[in-house]
Formats: sequence, C-alpha cells, structure tokens
Amino acid sequence: NFEAQKKGITREAVLSEYEQKLGLSGQQMFDLQHSSVLSEFTLSKLNSSWLDYTVYHVSRSAAFILTPVLPDFLKRIDPTAIENIELPRIEPIISLVWFLFASYFIYKNKKSPYTWLCAGLILYFALLVGPVVIPRYKLQTEPFLILLAAGGLYAACKTTLSFYSNSKFQSMTSFLPLQKAKRQD
Repeated sequence: NFEAQKKGITREAVLSEYEQKLGLSGQQMFDLQHSSVLSEFTLSKLNSSWLDYTVYHVSRSAAFILTPVLPDFLKRIDPTAIENIELPRIEPIISLVWFLFASYFIYKNKKSPYTWLCAGLILYFALLVGPVVIPRYKLQTEPFLILLAAGGLYAACKTTLSFYSNSKFQSMTSFLPLQKAKRQD
C-alpha cells in the first residue's frame, strides 16, 4: 500500500511489478519458502525511503482509533446473520467520542501511572499495526480505551456538575447527587 500510494498506482499494479522483478508468480509471492528473497527486496525498498515510510506508518496509525470493530466482529461470529442488514456508519463517530473522552481522562490524570499504562498499550498497538487497519487488531485495545473513556466521561460529568453547582443554575441541578452530597455536609 505504501508503494502504491507513493507511485499513485493501484496495489495490484505494484504486486505485478514485484512479481516481474522477483520472477515469482501470484501465490509464490506469499509462499514462506520465498520469504528471504521477499525480505531482502522489501528491506532494500524501505531503506531507500525509510523516512517516507515512517511518516506513512505513523500517519496511518491514526486511522486505528476510528476503525469500527462491531461490524467485523459480527461478521466473524455469523457471516450470514448481517448480510442484508445495513449497519449505520455511526461507529467511527462513537470511536472518536470514546477517544476524546479517553484523551480528556489522560489530560486530567496525567500523574497516574495506570493512566499512562493504558494509553501506552493503545499507542503501542496503534503503532505496531500502523497502516494495516483491521478491526481484529484493534480488539485488544478496546478494554483499555473503554476504561479511559469511562474515566473521561466521569471526569467531564464531575467537572460539569461542579461548575453548575457553583453558578446561578444551582436551583436547576438540586436533584443531582453532587448537590445532595453538599447538603449533607
């Protein structure tokens, strides 16, 4: 994909060009007995433009956050169950909102080592898979992202409630738990 984007051609055109240069055909390109030849060829390509590939790899890692997991997960469970169902394209938006809440939690708890451990694991997997944005690779990070997002949602609610309790909206928020806790003091 990197080579195709760099040259402005399709992935198939790049594969056929590699087949001609290496003297391998179709499935031989993916056969393990030719892995040393393919490794040498790929490393020579990457060594010639390592900075471009690094930028490509890191920039494509950002798509890792917005990759929807649910449709792929459902297809793997039962491919026929969702054939005729049109799933809404809201999942990337939900992933973005989770990411924003998680980012807020990281910002609010920047001194906590557990926060950085969760964030580091998500970043590790994002950079590890890089341009290969497949939902099954994101599945390992979902528990950490959900924990961070839940913490961010809690922190955002707590901040919002404390803001409204100290303002002219105090009477409007009297039913909220934060107000009841203050009245008990």
